[in-house]
Amino acid sequence: MGSWLSDGVSLLGSKASQNIGHTKHNFHISFAEAASDEEIKYDVFVTFSSKDSQWVTSNLTPLLERNRLKYCIHSRDFELGRALVDNMAESVYSSRKVLAVMSKNYMDSKFCRGELDMALHRSRGVHKGSLLIVRIDGIKKKKLPKALREQIFVDYHSDKERTVWERKLLRCLVETEVDQNRYVTKL
Repeated sequence: MGSWLSDGVSLLGSKASQNIGHTKHNFHISFAEAASDEEIKYDVFVTFSSKDSQWVTSNLTPLLERNRLKYCIHSRDFELGRALVDNMAESVYSSRKVLAVMSKNYMDSKFCRGELDMALHRSRGVHKGSLLIVRIDGIKKKKLPKALREQIFVDYHSDKERTVWERKLLRCLVETEVDQNRYVTKL
């Protein structure tokens, strides 16, 4: 299965078309590679499979709300009637960080993979350290895209890390790229 980026979707202001389901969408995304503070609407965009929404609403959103972090989730914040890929790109590029709730369900969803490709693309440029991963099930490292394996991981699935996952995630969400390197977990 190819990624959206390798299938010809460009995020740097060119016209592209993408097949999503049975519908072909034409869109134009013109986000600057380095978003200014005025363009940032959210502290974090949370990308997750709808099959994992129970974990997100029970564990993650209460943590973000308790700590007054402004977050974007697709079920609440995507603009109705707008092309899905435009909503996805807007969310990735107008958030300080992107948090992928990694699971087998996530990797099986082409929509999640599209959001992940956009976030990976963004994190390779000026926004290094902007992509964070929280693993919530036993998905194996070899099942992840190579580019994802070196990202910052918070491993909720690990019994050892489960007791500190909230503190670790919060630090990663609010600290700079240099500070975050202390929290890299290898799967």
